[in-house]
Amino acid sequence: EGGFLRRNYGLRSFDYGGTPGASGSYRYGWSDTLTLEGHGEGAAGVYNAGGGALLRFGQWGVANAALGGSTGGGSGGQGVLGYQLIMPRFSFIAQTSRTAGGYRDLASIGGTPPPRIFDQLNLSVPILRTQTLGLSYIHSHAADDIPTSAGLDTGIVSRSEERRVGKECR
Repeated sequence: EGGFLRRNYGLRSFDYGGTPGASGSYRYGWSDTLTLEGHGEGAAGVYNAGGGALLRFGQWGVANAALGGSTGGGSGGQGVLGYQLIMPRFSFIAQTSRTAGGYRDLASIGGTPPPRIFDQLNLSVPILRTQTLGLSYIHSHAADDIPTSAGLDTGIVSRSEERRVGKECR
């Protein structure tokens, strides 16, 4: 993928920078239980690359792990660990990401680097035949090298309810 980087996302339409950027990802199914992946991206001043793996535990979910590094606008690394179990009547997702040093990605060109810590937990369970209850927790700790947000720690807890209306189509 290539193009011009979006600025002020969610605030202004058609606001793109003048510097082109590119990114690419590749996944390879090594076996029925193991998928390997690689990713790279770059633009003027920021370059990063990384790799990871997803491991399926039969019907008991999928674990993922990835490591990446950046250079240019900042030299540093990122590590990600996660697990997801999605069943017909229940789902659970847990993911954590940590950055070190001056890790940057393409979104950093706009001025905001990835958070130092990002944790996510999601749980979804049916509560009635036509309803599902979702619970979510997200924790983020801003990158330490941003003077205006150093040490900024944010936690969000949410609850959602889904109700099916109308007749079930078969």
